[in-house]
Amino acid sequence: MTEHPTIREIEAAARVLHEAAVFHRWAGPYYTKSYDELAATDSIGKGEFDNLVERMLMAAHIIGEATANEKPDDVTSLMVRLMQNKRAGLVAVEAAAETIAADARFNMWILDEVKPAGYGEGRWMQLMEFCEEIIKRCEAAVRQFLDGGAHEPLINALSAIAADLRSAPTTKPFWPC
Repeated sequence: MTEHPTIREIEAAARVLHEAAVFHRWAGPYYTKSYDELAATDSIGKGEFDNLVERMLMAAHIIGEATANEKPDDVTSLMVRLMQNKRAGLVAVEAAAETIAADARFNMWILDEVKPAGYGEGRWMQLMEFCEEIIKRCEAAVRQFLDGGAHEPLINALSAIAADLRSAPTTKPFWPC
């Protein structure tokens, strides 16, 4: 991607984000328009949405250039690095976005449920070990793909990681306290 993404890059990314937004009901339970319906019925809304996506892509590109030699140390950074790769394609970007969403929900669970529950040091160590393993699994999956690996193992690995993050709040020893 050049400094400014192309219209095709913006619309491809906008479709993925829009589909996720409708699926997760970020715009409320009654918003069900597809991206194409938005484009056909609300050109201003589509323009605003595309502009937001363009700014996100540009920010990711700038961060990617600035951090190209740094080793990512969290799930989101690893997934952003993956999404910036030209080989990733929409399926890998979607899997990366789902992994980011699962990681965000996991972190919110820790802030909203775990922290106030008063876990002891042993439980916190278990959570930290779980988080470190998730990061190692993400690193391995992304590294394998960036080194020329196929899409299917990447998608399978990210799907399993997202599933583990989603199920952690209901899995012993994490919950209930």
